[in-house]
Amino acid sequence: MAFKEVRDEIETILKAVTDIGEVHAYLRHSTFWDEYFRDHVKAGQINTWEITRTASEQELINVQGSVGTEPYFHDTHSVLITGRMSLKDDEKSEQDFQALVDA
Repeated sequence: MAFKEVRDEIETILKAVTDIGEVHAYLRHSTFWDEYFRDHVKAGQINTWEITRTASEQELINVQGSVGTEPYFHDTHSVLITGRMSLKDDEKSEQDFQALVDA
């Protein structure tokens, strides 16, 4: 399975989580903090998630494929999901973040 298919499926699953915030299918970068805050603060809070591949591996499973003429490979993609959420200590919002991670 190609990484794009894996990434798209993960993105769909994340977006289905209540209060997940913004989900990006790639790493977001900003040159300056004001750009970061402008791009990521929604409703007074940072709540954003990014998906990227950290490694891939292709393993030869069988020399003969189902047709008998081509080898069969298994692709493995290591994926990193990064969540960022601004926290308010008096509201114990770190617990909300942990609940999103578990969802």
